[in-house]
Amino acid sequence: NLVDDEGGGAAEAEMGSPADPPRVVHGTPSITSFFPPAAHPPKRQKTDEDRAAARLSADDKFEAGVAQLLEMGYGEADARGALRHSAANVQAAVERLLHGVSG
Repeated sequence: NLVDDEGGGAAEAEMGSPADPPRVVHGTPSITSFFPPAAHPPKRQKTDEDRAAARLSADDKFEAGVAQLLEMGYGEADARGALRHSAANVQAAVERLLHGVSG
């Protein structure tokens, strides 16, 4: 369908439901005409407090992993070494210990 735009030329029209008037489209519509950009809050800079909290969380995760491995019967030195080499991933540390790779 062609619809006269205000400038006197013809433009392609997209048809909606019968109750909706046709929307005039000039050229190829961009993706933002269908999905407007989401409003994202501005990123804030990490503070020393944020870094300390993340470090504490990582330390807590590591210590929880040590406790889990100790409950499984592994020695503390082996548990800590395996967790150190597996980025505190308990499952990877167990695999490491099962295969006889020491920390």
